Amino acid sequence: RSTHGQPDLRRWSSGSPALLLLAAVSGSLLAAVQIVPSVGWTAASGRSAFAHPTSLYEIPSYLQRGDPEATAINAVAGLVQSSNPGSHAQQVYEFSIGPWRWPELIWPNVSGTSFPQNRRWLSTAVPAEGRIWSPSLYMGLLPLVLGFGTWRIRKAPLRIRWISWSVLWSLSASLGAYGVVWLLGEFRPLTGYSPQEAGVNGAVGGIYWFMVVALPAYAYFRFPAKLMVVTTMGLSLLAGVGLERWQKGANRPGRQEQPHDLDFSITLTRWLWLISAASAAAAVMIFVSGRWWPHYLADAAPDELYGPLDVRGAWSDALTACCHAAILSAVLAIGIARLLRWQHGGVCLVLMTTVEMAMANGCLVLTAPTSAIHTASVLAEASTSGEAPVRFYRDPSRLWVPKNWKSNRSADRATATLAWDRETLYPRFGLLEQLGSVRTVGTMIPYEYSLLWQHSFDGSGGLPSPPVLHALATDYVLAPYGSVDTTNHDLLAVSRYPDTNFEVWRRHRPAERAWIVHDVVSVPTLRRADARNPTAQSMRTLEVLRPAGRVRDLRQSAVVELPAGESLQWWHAARRPSRKHTEVDKLTLREYSRRRVVFEAGLCDEGLLVVSDQFWEDWRAVVRTAGSQPREVPIVKT
Repeated sequence: RSTHGQPDLRRWSSGSPALLLLAAVSGSLLAAVQIVPSVGWTAASGRSAFAHPTSLYEIPSYLQRGDPEATAINAVAGLVQSSNPGSHAQQVYEFSIGPWRWPELIWPNVSGTSFPQNRRWLSTAVPAEGRIWSPSLYMGLLPLVLGFGTWRIRKAPLRIRWISWSVLWSLSASLGAYGVVWLLGEFRPLTGYSPQEAGVNGAVGGIYWFMVVALPAYAYFRFPAKLMVVTTMGLSLLAGVGLERWQKGANRPGRQEQPHDLDFSITLTRWLWLISAASAAAAVMIFVSGRWWPHYLADAAPDELYGPLDVRGAWSDALTACCHAAILSAVLAIGIARLLRWQHGGVCLVLMTTVEMAMANGCLVLTAPTSAIHTASVLAEASTSGEAPVRFYRDPSRLWVPKNWKSNRSADRATATLAWDRETLYPRFGLLEQLGSVRTVGTMIPYEYSLLWQHSFDGSGGLPSPPVLHALATDYVLAPYGSVDTTNHDLLAVSRYPDTNFEVWRRHRPAERAWIVHDVVSVPTLRRADARNPTAQSMRTLEVLRPAGRVRDLRQSAVVELPAGESLQWWHAARRPSRKHTEVDKLTLREYSRRRVVFEAGLCDEGLLVVSDQFWEDWRAVVRTAGSQPREVPIVKT
């Protein structure tokens, strides 16, 4: 306190709580440019839709649904239920890191590299292994040993305990889908029972499951593997503390002066010798078993991009990883004590770690010549014509590649993939040529738009129904070779490439970006609770797209969503305007840019101008007519 008995603000403002608060506020403001719009897009995406609650904070919305099955018992049961494949609730637990991957922390790429050639044998050896997010967990042997050597959750300074708990939490949470229920299911051969077969989520009982259920809004996030970043960061911080302690132990050999520093050095040296011995033994075992690897991995599934498993390469990766750890740990155990007595010993250890990590993880850095990214797309010439960007439909599946890739390996497959994606306009590559893709992939695609595609396929030659492609103003269609049946589509073949498995089709008539309709049907906006219900959303999509089992012609009839009890001021459902056959509406596109679209319209009767673009509440429409002031008119979701 000051001399007048009041709190000393200057002293408080320089304290740790104030600085921590300042850092939090500053970080929030800097990230607001990304967080604020992400919140809005998340609310409209499939992340906010759930068939049953996955967190405690979704239960109130679930109970407000107009669904007789939305009861309190079902709400609680939903927290432990498995989710439908492909739903966000199921994707939350994808890219979990199984405990069988932890040896990668010591042995770099011992599970086999995934690229530039397919050598990842662990996916075959461990049936529970799913898709991988991080191709390698290796962070360097010395930082790992120093980090775990310093790790303490009790009888240590507060900062060490805090970081240690963070490492333990993040490493345990990265297990994701491999929770207690999953572990019980692994004992099915002994118990004869698996909770997962009864519909229980395998993640139940795990740290990540508790986070999804208990933390506000955490159910919107995905992929437990991302938490390994926290683990690596925490171990790196502890490694810095451990390196300082080890250096003190090396420079102060007197046990009476700094016994804990000397004990720390001795302990870590023993651990390094243990790792060296274990790695050498593992290397011998792998070397001797080399002739059995082709038989053991004979049923390995090929990778869609990188082809069949390179069994010899997988064996070589495992052997190299163990030899790498055996030699490096022995060198560190012998020379580190002497090196740390040198003034610049710490810098040398950092450089040594940098070099050995470059040797271990250098294969993870994929490069390609610049010519691959500058490859012209099949629509390069079409992109320069017209007022509005050319639009195209392209199946975003990663499985669509040249047919021979799955059966053949190539050291240049990464370069070939980049050139293929660029040439065939894999989603987002069209932005390089100002082309518009009507179907793309992403984490925050509007859920209504995803459902539109889900219900648009009706067997029309492997493509969406023609009315959907027309409503989205699709000019070109890119598809696998031989997959397009033009019976129901007004498409003209532009180019076909059987060797690379794709073909290009163009509509006979140019696509229109906007049109006028006089047949308008209004439906009430879904309640907020039902808007997060996949069943209600799917039924609304079918009501709009397939009112009588057939796809609606959206260029002749428009369906608009209005708040309950409201209607378009100029439109009456019982009224249908009568027009002579000689009357024709006129509509001309005058300007089309990222922030502004201008049409010149002449209507013979009251009607609705429909623009083929994504609806968003922040759009504004202004009408200018001769002899009157410009006026703003409402935009309705169609």
